[in-house]
Amino acid sequence: MSSSRTTEIEAAVPAPRLFKAAILDWHNLQAPEVGYGKIIGAAPVEGDIGGVGSIRQFHFASGGPFALIKERLDFLDVEKCEARSTDPT
Repeated sequence: MSSSRTTEIEAAVPAPRLFKAAILDWHNLQAPEVGYGKIIGAAPVEGDIGGVGSIRQFHFASGGPFALIKERLDFLDVEKCEARSTDPT
C-alpha cells in the first residue's frame, strides 16, 4: 500500500524556522506541547538525527488509531522547506 500526505499550515513564524523545528530539530521539541497531547514522545531509532536515511519513532496517546509510527527520512531540501519520508518496514 502506498500513500502520500502533504501538509500546509498557516503560522505566525517564517516557514524556514517552522521547518527547522519540525523536521531538523524535532528531537529537541517537547512532544506533548507540540502535539497537543496526541504525541507523547519521539525518539531516534537509527542513523544521524535529522539526516537523510535516519529513522525516528513517534508514540501517541491512547485512544488514537495507532500507538506509534516509524518513519525514515528519504529526502530533505532545507532551502525549499521540503521533506519526504516513508515507512521503514
